[in-house]
Amino acid sequence: MNVHLMPSAKHVRVANTRPEHIDGVCAVLRKAYGFPAGHEGSTFFRPRDIEQQIRRFPKGQFVALVGNTVVGMASTMLTDRSPYQKPLRWIDAIGDRGLRAHKPEET
Repeated sequence: MNVHLMPSAKHVRVANTRPEHIDGVCAVLRKAYGFPAGHEGSTFFRPRDIEQQIRRFPKGQFVALVGNTVVGMASTMLTDRSPYQKPLRWIDAIGDRGLRAHKPEET
């Protein structure tokens, strides 16, 4: 990556993901995973998945912004699954791309 194209840290701010960030989050994910613009295959995050993440755990979804442009994102969830249990496949651990397995009431 060309570091000259990266904004300085003082221009990047982190905020909780909001509905107006959804398209930017999807664009960042496509770029991170090497998919072409507009790709919304069945195994990829769709805008409705990000919307569900925000709805299920708004305090656990984050974007990095330069101005109003999403340049990074992070998604978290809570679970009641013990770290000592046999590992699950990633999609089984999160439930679905909308974080169906998020269980804040049981943590």
